[in-house]
Amino acid sequence: RFSTFRVEDTLTREPISRISTMCQDSFGDIWIAGYACELYKFELSRLTFTCNRPEDGEAYGRVRSMIEYAPGIIMLGTDHGLVNFNTKNRSFEHVDNGHHKFIHSILKDRDGGVWIGTYFGGINYLSPLSSLFTLIEAGEGCGHIISKFCEDPEGNIWIGSDDGGLSLYNPR
Repeated sequence: RFSTFRVEDTLTREPISRISTMCQDSFGDIWIAGYACELYKFELSRLTFTCNRPEDGEAYGRVRSMIEYAPGIIMLGTDHGLVNFNTKNRSFEHVDNGHHKFIHSILKDRDGGVWIGTYFGGINYLSPLSSLFTLIEAGEGCGHIISKFCEDPEGNIWIGSDDGGLSLYNPR
């Protein structure tokens, strides 16, 4: 059975019907991204929504993917780059991934590494032991529009692309 929840803009009270992505954090709350970098916290325990929005949402562009990077930090992949949202002080901060700005997909692997899929910019990897991103050259036939990642039980990274199908990367 379905239940519908009304997510609305806190300023205009207009319903938000364009939800681009969601994730659940380690506290059990669900984070919902609207079209222009609106980020809504849905507290399941109280069934309430809180809107978080940067002063200039257009500077960040559309949120395409997100993960909980660390407790209290939601990492957003946007049309204009990578953005960290600090849930405690409700602030947005650009993250320099050093390579490509159009972020299509994000995966945090079991070792704490972060995989960033871009639109025609390859794959960026952030090791849990470093603050610098590494560009991983896509193998032949992998594609250049990295739309999705998935990690299997052996730690292999499966890569889905809009222009190259399915690929497998063994990071070990």
